[in-house]
Amino acid sequence: MVEIDWIIIVALLATLLAAAIYSQRFTRNVADFLVANRCAGRYVLAVSGGVAGLGAITIIAFWENVYSAGLTNTWWSMADGFVLALMMISGWVIYRFRQTRAMTLPQFIEMRYSRHFRLFTGVICWLSGVINFGIFPAVGARFFMGALQIPDDGLWAGIPVYPAMLVFLIGTAIVFTLLGGQIAVIVTDFIQGIFVSVMILVIVTYVVISVGIPAISHSLLSGISASDRGLIEHAISEGFGKDDPLASAISVIRDSATAKQDILVESVRAGYGGGSVREEQIDLALEHYRARDSMVNPMKISGKEDLNFWFYVMAAWMTFYAGRIWQGTQGFNSSATTPHELRMANILATFRGVPIALFTVVMPLCAFAFLNSPQFAGSAQAAHQYLGTIDNTNIARQMSTPLGLMAILPIGLKGCLVALMLAAFLGNLGAYMHSWGSIFVQDVVIPFRKTPLSTASHLLLLRGSIVGVCVFIFVFSLVFKQTEYIVMFWNITGAIFAGGAGVVVIGGLYWNRGTTCAAWAAMITGSTLATGSIVLRQVHVSDPLANPILAFLGSQNGMVLAFWSSVAAVFVYLVISLLQRRLFNLDQMLHRGKYAVAEDVIDADETQVRGWRALIGFTREFSRADKWVYSLAVAWMLLQVGVFIIGTIIGLVVGLDDSVWLAYWRVHLGAFYIISVITVVWFSIAGTRDLVDMFRRLASARRDNSDDGIVGNLQMQSDPQPQEVQVK
Repeated sequence: MVEIDWIIIVALLATLLAAAIYSQRFTRNVADFLVANRCAGRYVLAVSGGVAGLGAITIIAFWENVYSAGLTNTWWSMADGFVLALMMISGWVIYRFRQTRAMTLPQFIEMRYSRHFRLFTGVICWLSGVINFGIFPAVGARFFMGALQIPDDGLWAGIPVYPAMLVFLIGTAIVFTLLGGQIAVIVTDFIQGIFVSVMILVIVTYVVISVGIPAISHSLLSGISASDRGLIEHAISEGFGKDDPLASAISVIRDSATAKQDILVESVRAGYGGGSVREEQIDLALEHYRARDSMVNPMKISGKEDLNFWFYVMAAWMTFYAGRIWQGTQGFNSSATTPHELRMANILATFRGVPIALFTVVMPLCAFAFLNSPQFAGSAQAAHQYLGTIDNTNIARQMSTPLGLMAILPIGLKGCLVALMLAAFLGNLGAYMHSWGSIFVQDVVIPFRKTPLSTASHLLLLRGSIVGVCVFIFVFSLVFKQTEYIVMFWNITGAIFAGGAGVVVIGGLYWNRGTTCAAWAAMITGSTLATGSIVLRQVHVSDPLANPILAFLGSQNGMVLAFWSSVAAVFVYLVISLLQRRLFNLDQMLHRGKYAVAEDVIDADETQVRGWRALIGFTREFSRADKWVYSLAVAWMLLQVGVFIIGTIIGLVVGLDDSVWLAYWRVHLGAFYIISVITVVWFSIAGTRDLVDMFRRLASARRDNSDDGIVGNLQMQSDPQPQEVQVK
């Protein structure tokens, strides 16, 4: 990187700092700091919430998956995308959560269940969140060190580079967050979201043209990385002439760092089983590998040890079960002007996610082609050399795409890529540190206090808590050793809270028979199973367990363990609730009917419609423009679902050649590119207008210092908190 690259990065940081400083003038009380005084519109939330939930770590996690599994990962993820689209369009969980007017999830839990249960879930939620959050700075720091070609043992002014990079990244994010709370988070994330979207189009266009569609297509059809191909050749060559050549070859593979040991062993067995000459054995082994594993054909996934069919089935379930429960960006769930505005923001997210999906899929494909095609061998040499210096195979796998891209991009665009990732990193880090810092104060500290805090003391405590979260993630990133895919770590650490909280929240919002006792039992069940799984995995990786049952559990990936933790919690919640036979007044908690809050209702007389409009989700809150946007989102979702169902049936029943699948993927990604261009222009214009409107609302908003997230202040004395009643 040269001067122009650094100028781009510094200009971005200066713009974000100016926006955070400007936002500070609007932060006057706790509601401003926690939920932007509920003044955010749909486009601002769609853009800022998107980058807050994205982050550099999410991009790298998706790159890691696609680089390892190819487009088969994208195909089966469409099932998860279908579930997510339904949730966005229906307002699943978040619409009703916004109706409660709660600022944090544990606050809602006190409203629905009990104060003591709120204290318990607040602690579990915070612990789960900060542990899950703990590797975010580590992954981000590794990316920037790799992008800048800085070795692990390098020094900055006599200080080791890795901890210095952590301090810089965390310190930058905390400045933006402390200045203006949720208002600053929304404003800076909006700017970063627009910047990220524009840079995605620029970088994707350049990289695809530079690598070339023919080279990308060829590498996808070959379906094997240069390292795995070389490992097969090396293993068979090492075994040739030995007393037991097969055992010797398998030993070479088992001693390697590849993530695909099982399929490579099978391929070597096939090579020895059908050939007697070394070259023939290698050809047969490679042929077997391609028959079992493909980068374009989603029906060939048996060779993928972790990212297989069942992984995506469980991922779809966890998206439905816990996708709205996770509190990393909880401030956005309460910042909308009305529940309907929040619902529309999530409908718009259906389109906002298209450029991100394009970026997270196309970039690792281009990097794979660049790093594994002979025509780029000279240009890719430096990237391969740097990867060879990384001892941890998980980190090396994560760094393959970033290093490949930095080798492809010219001066100027290198800086754009680093700035893009920095924007995504800071947007995500700021939102998460705000959320977990706020949750600690609102749901761990304040419920234990007997006397209320002044507004100034409350804000000071919130800022101090955010600083404490930053100290924790810095230390965690220094000492924790990553042992699996990022998404696996997310699922099992997230399940410490979400494993039990999923059914607690969904049952609390949608089922009037869910009881407090059932909620306690489900939460304890999910948290205990998830925590025990993490401990087992860490122990088993360091020192394999002798007990076969414990060894089996310790060998399972994070997705499997998170899935069964959630299933156990659901079973416990349903059984105990049905046995207790109690009812709860949901209308009162959700402020519906005679309990409605006028400022949250667009049409206070009647918000329900009947017939086909009700069937597809319309209410009287929908304007004509809302209906058009909603209909487009539904049509886009149904098109993808239809393609997924028809393609899966044809692929399983008839079978399609890899070349046919490759042709499909060209059309698929081409359509995503066109929609991305439209979306970036649309959201940039509408979002800027929405941001101006948000500042106008904040300037004229009436502040209520009692609106501070404490249930006693939220619930009017004339409107007591609803209670469970026994059914006779």
